Amino acid sequence: DAIAAEHLPHLVERFYRCDPSSNQPDDSGGFGLATVRSIMQAHGGKVSVTSSHSGAAFLLFLPIDTSVF
Repeated sequence: DAIAAEHLPHLVERFYRCDPSSNQPDDSGGFGLATVRSIMQAHGGKVSVTSSHSGAAFLLFLPIDTSVF
């Protein structure tokens, strides 16, 4: 199933749930994607997410310093 467009910008926020009434266990703290976003931002990168009927894609963008190559 696709993730509704209004949820996409919030998926990387701590504790965000698309459906707070879902039957998912509460031990999934909602830190995973927020942690990924924090790490990416600390290194000058970003996280992007898209969704379609076939699933979601999480894209990680990191800048590359080409002067070291």
